[in-house]
Amino acid sequence: MTKHSWKFKLDGKEYNVLFEVKYNGAFVTINGQKEKLEKGTFERLLNPEYKFTIGGKPATIAPKGGGLRAKFDLAIDEKSVSSGEAVKESLPIPIWAWVFAIGCIAIPVVSLGGAIPAGIGFGGAAAVIAYSKNPSVTKTKRLAVCAGITAVAWLLFVLLILAIMSYR
Repeated sequence: MTKHSWKFKLDGKEYNVLFEVKYNGAFVTINGQKEKLEKGTFERLLNPEYKFTIGGKPATIAPKGGGLRAKFDLAIDEKSVSSGEAVKESLPIPIWAWVFAIGCIAIPVVSLGGAIPAGIGFGGAAAVIAYSKNPSVTKTKRLAVCAGITAVAWLLFVLLILAIMSYR
């Protein structure tokens, strides 16, 4: 379960916001009022940004940074509550990214299953999808990095096959 909270003033009124992601969905509690943020599981994976309103203004909670444990940032009127900086909304998944994601997902298909190939394939696909939506990087760099992620995933798979063959 993920929990993040923010305290801030907006138009002279104090707000306490708690954001939680649980097995059964994402919830935002604003000054004690709990509300479920409707998104399906697959939609949460593809677009983990949550939109709602606070004090009549558009608000977005979106992941920032990377790593194993996501940190979230609250933005109101496209300005971070934590830092005060302008926040760029992530881009939609470009069509070209699906080519690289499918290239990674092909790994467990080619291997006819297995936990390690599945981890390599689906991990690579998730990395491709996440990086392809990064608004702070040029399209050329996103394309190159996604191609690199796919190449590294296949290299890991080939190394796995070679390691298995050396034990026979």
